Amino acid sequence: MTKVQHILKEIDELNANDQQILLREILKRVDRKKSAKAILDKYRGVGTGIWNTDAQEYINSERAQDRV
Repeated sequence: MTKVQHILKEIDELNANDQQILLREILKRVDRKKSAKAILDKYRGVGTGIWNTDAQEYINSERAQDRV
């Protein structure tokens, strides 16, 4: 039995009121995650063109200087 199947079995054993409470909590958590993703997506790529080098090249350069 998968984890999801086990959870669904447990949900079936709850009374209708507890199932409604659980549903509301799950929906709140999903909405929170969607909101956080939307906020982060809004800023994705904002720094493009600010630096004159590739981010990975910059990190590699900084690491190389730390090792000297």
